[in-house]
Amino acid sequence: MSILLKVFKIENVLVCRIVERLNRFVVLVYKDGKYYRAHINNTGRLHEFLVKDRKAFCLRHLRPYKTDFR
Repeated sequence: MSILLKVFKIENVLVCRIVERLNRFVVLVYKDGKYYRAHINNTGRLHEFLVKDRKAFCLRHLRPYKTDFR
């Protein structure tokens, strides 16, 4: 019996810092001296993760949206 393990490779990940959560869907992040809006995929409470100055990982949108990252 063999076990098949799939691993996803995510490219172009940007490291940023969380500033604050603006609403259920958007968080304000800081990267390279500028502030950006990022879409949150999980709209749950996430209080223990979305903490000010915590490191975050964002992906830039491929097309223009209301937010710069996700």
